[in-house]
Amino acid sequence: MCPIKDLSSNNQYNKIRPLFVILFLYIIGTVFGKFIYFNLIFLYIVIILLLIITLVSFLKQWNITTALLFLIMILVGIFNYNLNSKPSGNEHIINFVEDKKLIIFGTILEKEYYPEQEKYSLKFKVNQIEKEGQKRKVKGITLINIYTGNCPYEYGDVLRIQGRLVKPIAKNNYGEFDYELYLAQRRIFTYVNIWQDKDIQKIGEERINLLISFSVYVRNKIKGIIGNLIDSPYDSLLIGMLLGEKTCLSPEVKDVFIESGIMHILAISGLHIGIITFALFVFFNFLHIPKRIKIISIIVILIMYASITGFRPSVVRASIMFSLLIMGKLINRRRNLYTSLFLAALIILLINPLTLYDAGFLLSFIVTFFIIYLSPIFQELFLKIPDWIRKSLSVSIAAWLGIFPLSAYFFYKVSLIAI
Repeated sequence: MCPIKDLSSNNQYNKIRPLFVILFLYIIGTVFGKFIYFNLIFLYIVIILLLIITLVSFLKQWNITTALLFLIMILVGIFNYNLNSKPSGNEHIINFVEDKKLIIFGTILEKEYYPEQEKYSLKFKVNQIEKEGQKRKVKGITLINIYTGNCPYEYGDVLRIQGRLVKPIAKNNYGEFDYELYLAQRRIFTYVNIWQDKDIQKIGEERINLLISFSVYVRNKIKGIIGNLIDSPYDSLLIGMLLGEKTCLSPEVKDVFIESGIMHILAISGLHIGIITFALFVFFNFLHIPKRIKIISIIVILIMYASITGFRPSVVRASIMFSLLIMGKLINRRRNLYTSLFLAALIILLINPLTLYDAGFLLSFIVTFFIIYLSPIFQELFLKIPDWIRKSLSVSIAAWLGIFPLSAYFFYKVSLIAI
């Protein structure tokens, strides 16, 4: 969540911003893209031609310029969704899905453990396969599910894996978990199940991204320290609140949070980023750090924290919003929470349009929007209530109004005590 002041008296927050229109049109295109598929080359050419026509229209001051820009944003949404939702190229790993086992070579990008399923999952960048004694270069990412109970491999390790590529099954009935969409949001379109240690072997290490390597090291260090100091299940709860990881939570604990309608507590939000930003401001002010260095340092630290948490949508949203707000202080621009929120959403959806269907993304942005928009209204309605209660109550009610339809849709639960 974001810290909210009384914004009701500021008329700028009641205006429809161009950035909102751009975001809205792009989302429309993204939704259409789920049901409509165009040839990407054809669509790319159409967008380029429309951009040229729009430029000519703008220079000649025709009345169709705005309509053309609207159409372009919708087409960009369709194009980007089709580009990210379906693998392309004959060399993509999805073209080798078959009943026979293959030998797959690649590098570990991420590693997660799911205690309730007793499995390790590796996000695996494939660069080569061996089929019937012949090696072939390929591209793409697959998921390696290891059920052997042992996984000593880490980020950057190069592995040789023998297994059968499987394509995830799409959701058939309403209410089912859409595993295909879940993997597609991570740009994964196949998976391999490993049941024996002999089917997986480390053959080397690859040069790795220093930021990601540092983030993985810090994340594992934090989890290790918490695990040593705090007993289960409280260690998993603290890890969830600090790092946003819910994979270590037992099904029983998850059910308690879902039944209570407070699962969002375990999601890193603007509250976390706000506390970190405030603490850094206090620390740097105490050291008398110059304003420019202080703000740049805070933004860098926020990026590092987002990386440590795995760039989860709620963290990225909050980090972008707070970065924009404190950058406004650097250039002496007045803050605008709506602009920060819409720009953060647009950046995330441009990078990965499938995030639009992610529960964490929707909860983060919709709840934040409800707080920004409705909190000042409720504060006006509750004028007779003491100020310290009025502000907290207004934010809580606004957040709940944003949460309950999403909670009903994704978790089939609505809880009044979540207020």
